[in-house]
Order: sequence, then structure tokens, then C-alpha cells
Amino acid sequence: MSEKIQISDLTIDNYTAKDAMQHVLEYMNTESLNVVQMITFETLERLADDEELQKKVSEFDITFAGDKAILEAAGIQDARRLHDAEPLLFVKLVLRFLHKNQMRVFLLAQDEEDLQGLCEYLEEEYAGIEIVGSASIEEHGISDDMILNMINSVEADCILSVLPSPIQERFVIRNKSLLHAKIWIGLGNWFHKMKQEHSILGKIKKSIAKWILKTEMKKKGENA
Repeated sequence: MSEKIQISDLTIDNYTAKDAMQHVLEYMNTESLNVVQMITFETLERLADDEELQKKVSEFDITFAGDKAILEAAGIQDARRLHDAEPLLFVKLVLRFLHKNQMRVFLLAQDEEDLQGLCEYLEEEYAGIEIVGSASIEEHGISDDMILNMINSVEADCILSVLPSPIQERFVIRNKSLLHAKIWIGLGNWFHKMKQEHSILGKIKKSIAKWILKTEMKKKGENA
């Protein structure tokens, strides 16, 4: 797909998750850093008041919709196309590739809580993925130097970012020419959404487990 989607001053590629993933595979054979950004509805909201930043984000190597609400707003109604815009699909494709091919991955998050949660998620769902380093923006303050040194010293293939917008976009714009990696993958608020869903799902599972246990105990009591 070569068409573009225009939203205010932001131009994004009309790519499916699989289209974006195909470019990720190609970028792994390049030397300079390529920036891939998944755009969610929250991303649009947080960039809405900054026209200049929107224009700079439009210049990333790939920006694609990771939220079906964006496609719906652009008039796209095809059910399969809308399904492909679910953020978890692209995340799964990327993480499976990084795991299978033993790519060296550096994790970047806003704070230590997010960083620890992301590490635990990857260890649980993608055991063995090669995490060569990690850093949180809040831990190192507003200076980028320490984070740049940490990333470049481990020779990462991929920088996986779950920074919120616009922190994520501004960080990579400031430092793209200084980052020694093949690809930057910006996932934004995906991780927060995933944590919320897991939290809700976990509560539901616990409630069901308790109900089953009580039911079984009641049956045993009646049969005693």
C-alpha cells in the first residue's frame, strides 16, 4: 500500500501490521537508524497541539495506524483491515521476530515501574529474548547523554520504546543521528493498555477460580 493517511498536520503510511513488519525485516540489514512509529489515538491526542512536531513525526521512516479508530476516521471500513490495526498484532510480530532471530534489544521506558513491568512481560511471554540493556527517562533526568551511552555501548540491533507521547517522539528526533542501532520501534502507550487489560483479565480469572473452588467445596460438603 502506497497511499497516505492525512490527519491534521500528521501524515501516516496506510500500512497493515504485516506491511510494517516487512519493512522492519528490511531495516535489519541497514547501517543507519530507521524509525518505526505505531500511531494510536492517544498519540494523536497528545500531538494535536504541536503542528511542528506532527510534521517531524511524518518524516519518520514508517508511521502507521495501531488503532482502528484512526482508520475509521479516515473512512476505511474493511473489517479485515480494521482488525489488522489492533496494536497487539504488530507487537506480536515484532517480538516473535526479535526472539527467533536473537536480535540484541534495548528497552526504553518512562519510569522504573514501566521498565520492570516490560521486562517481566517479555520474560513471561518471550522467554530468552536477548535484552542487552534498559533505561528509564525519569531515572536519568532530562539529559540524554547517559541513555545514549548505555544504548551505544551494548551495540543493540533494536531499541524498543514504550515512552508516552510526546516524550517518545521528541527523544528520537533529538537523538536519531547519535543512536547506534539498526531500528527504533516506538510502541508508545501500548504497554499501559496491555497492563490494564491483563489486570482486568487477571481479576476476572481470580473471581472465576474462587467461584469454582467454592462450588467444589460445597459439593464435597453435600456429599460428605
